[in-house]
Amino acid sequence: NFFSHKSVDYRNRNVLAVTSYIEPVGWGLVVKIDRSEAFEPIVRLRGILIFFMLTFSLAVLFFALYLGEMISGSLQNLTRLVQKIHGGDLSQRITIFSHDEIGQLAHAFNEMTAKLQESQSLLENRVAEKTHELGEKVEQMKEYNKTLEDTKRAMINVLEDLELSKKHIEE
Repeated sequence: NFFSHKSVDYRNRNVLAVTSYIEPVGWGLVVKIDRSEAFEPIVRLRGILIFFMLTFSLAVLFFALYLGEMISGSLQNLTRLVQKIHGGDLSQRITIFSHDEIGQLAHAFNEMTAKLQESQSLLENRVAEKTHELGEKVEQMKEYNKTLEDTKRAMINVLEDLELSKKHIEE
């Protein structure tokens, strides 16, 4: 038959006490321990747990910040290069540091830029070809117009000669 309770001892300290009555001898037994001494291992363990939880939380926070900075830095770099390419500089390429989703995006972006550069080169070659062909046709038209102009003058000369001949005949 044990009874446990919190109490204050003669030193005015909080203690935990357990009492029991021993019937055969008619004695009462009281066992006490200072609360601070009884709970010291728990308090120490709580302190250690709090220390490790704070340390772990700070480590997770710094890792999250580092990871966020790494991801946002990659995206900012990608955005900067997209703006340069939008401005017409198709020679830009993204340096790929990882093989995660952002690395795959950068790889796809580099391939797209290379294809755009190739398409632009083909288009410029076709435009140059067509411009050359058009220049040749313009030269041909100039020669044709010159021939027409010469023919027109010749016909005017013939008409003038006919007019003169007509006048001579009439005279």
